[in-house]
Amino acid sequence: MCNFNLCVAEKEGCLIMRSGGPFEFNPFDTAVDAVPTVTAIILGGTGGFSGYKGTATIDTLSRTSDGGYAISQIDLML
Repeated sequence: MCNFNLCVAEKEGCLIMRSGGPFEFNPFDTAVDAVPTVTAIILGGTGGFSGYKGTATIDTLSRTSDGGYAISQIDLML
């Protein structure tokens, strides 16, 4: 189970999302395909996202070896 919070300054709030499903996470593998595409549900939000519901797809576009930071693409269906 993973929890995701996507906070956006312009909306002055955050989307709260949750996903589940098994996959073996290796923090030392920096390949883009080391993390699968994730489907999440949008549980709601704060501020400008208050009351949002729906689904999200989260894809890892790139990762770095220095600290494991990632660039992700998030597609929302509200």
